[in-house]
Amino acid sequence: MKRKRNDKIYNALTQKMSDYLIKAGWFEESKYNDNTPIGGIAAVQNYGATINQAVTPKQRALLHYLGIHLKKETDNLTIVIPPTHFMENCQNKNKDKWKNLIKNLSAMIFLGNISADKAMEQIGMIIERDIANEIADGNYPPDKPSTVQAKLSKYKDKKTVGNLDKRLINTAIMLDSVSHQVTKL
Repeated sequence: MKRKRNDKIYNALTQKMSDYLIKAGWFEESKYNDNTPIGGIAAVQNYGATINQAVTPKQRALLHYLGIHLKKETDNLTIVIPPTHFMENCQNKNKDKWKNLIKNLSAMIFLGNISADKAMEQIGMIIERDIANEIADGNYPPDKPSTVQAKLSKYKDKKTVGNLDKRLINTAIMLDSVSHQVTKL
């Protein structure tokens, strides 16, 4: 026997949950030590970018030291950061899990076992954790040797710290600063 849905209760519950907005990722206050927004760097890593800039003689010498040789003195440096699509990968891997979570928490709200505020907070925390896991565990092509060398040149002792060829992981600041916000509309 199939149960008849109680539209009045269903609509009240749906309305209660639609009163919330859950965001996960990086927010305006998340910045690197040099005040660069972490969300901006995350977007570049996710979608990729092409940067074309003029090179000073000092930069040219550093590039030469790193094994990057420009053809002529007037050449600009073009840096291509390939897209990683870690946010889309995270969403695609977890969307069914998130749907089930929402369904289960909806039932718990309906039964009075949890408040809508707490349920939305739990959803935000799980999405935040899933994004961090995708960054840490994602199976992405390694960084190019020139990128690894540039990362290594930032360290005073010039010794490898961790896995510098792992894409999206360098200082782990982006990884550690993933957060979420729940807003009641």
